[in-house]
Amino acid sequence: MIITPRLRHRLRWIGQLLRPPSTAVIGGYHYGNLGDMALGASVIEQLGKAGCRDAGLQTIYNLGNWPKVPRAILGGGAIAYSGPMKAVLARYASMPERVGVLGVDFNERHYPEDVLSFLSKTSWVGCRSRSQADRLVSLTGRIGIVDHPDIAFALHRDFCASHRKKRTLSDGRSPRILAVNAVPIYGEMRTGKLVTGEAFREERPEIYASFATLHQRYQRFLTGAVDYYCSKGWQAVSVAFSPSDEAYARMVFGNTIRHHPYDPEPGTMLQFLSGCGMLLATRFHATIFGIKLGLPLIPFAYATKNELLLAGAGVPSESCVTPDRLLSEASVPLPDPVTLGDEHSGALEREAGDAINRCITSLDNSQP
Repeated sequence: MIITPRLRHRLRWIGQLLRPPSTAVIGGYHYGNLGDMALGASVIEQLGKAGCRDAGLQTIYNLGNWPKVPRAILGGGAIAYSGPMKAVLARYASMPERVGVLGVDFNERHYPEDVLSFLSKTSWVGCRSRSQADRLVSLTGRIGIVDHPDIAFALHRDFCASHRKKRTLSDGRSPRILAVNAVPIYGEMRTGKLVTGEAFREERPEIYASFATLHQRYQRFLTGAVDYYCSKGWQAVSVAFSPSDEAYARMVFGNTIRHHPYDPEPGTMLQFLSGCGMLLATRFHATIFGIKLGLPLIPFAYATKNELLLAGAGVPSESCVTPDRLLSEASVPLPDPVTLGDEHSGALEREAGDAINRCITSLDNSQP
């Protein structure tokens, strides 16, 4: 029986109505994006290690339908828009000390005063970049807002560290399988066709105006990478971090490569990628998974957060392909793959895990 993301979501909701969790981990957990699910899974994993084994994921976009529980963690990602934050305040405005904020992006230009006041009083606040943390300090007046790596780095640390060690011991000899994460960047797939994402008309007007050219060159980059490595004896397989990724990869490659079906379970993807030898990563969390596993990466940095992550890891700009490069250069050469060392990958994992644990501790200390 195939369980669709929508059905999984409904079953989780029913389960919580029957048995509400003691801690709600709130985020974009609708099973439609593997990166979002990895954020939630990271927090649930650390809560379990801290002795809280009945925590549950709740979806911020329909939060009012989920059971209200005594405390909550906003568990990462670009979820802090006015609409979702209003839902959080409707539930927790009178008890901000029972809420922790972990690795959440605040991307709107302006926030209502009640949202800023709430954030100034929550138990703990951390952002996944220094620029985000500084902006939130400026908006709320709160001192001590920290920055930390994306919390998905904390997921399944032992498994990933073990795989990195195996790769080191094997001296780079690994399966000649190229995993390709192809993404309908700044667009979406509808009935098998790519359409422009209207949300980017104002956010990225230069991308919106050149959408067709961007995708023509992006697809040329993807197929060129696959053709090159297949000519060297590699096999290629597409890996999807959303159903749209899978649909896009099938549109771009057809039956010329194998397609790994979308599965919203982060552990399943980590297990699959551990059997590959290289990753062409577009999505932010595909890049993170590649770093965690110590895979050689061909990074396509489609968003600023990708560029910041790679720059912070010491990856030179010429090793990254970006939308701006595709639009400014008629032909972008395929960069050599880059690999982060075990020490750097491990440090990112530890720092992300420490941030989650500090948030949990702050909630524990705020309990009456």
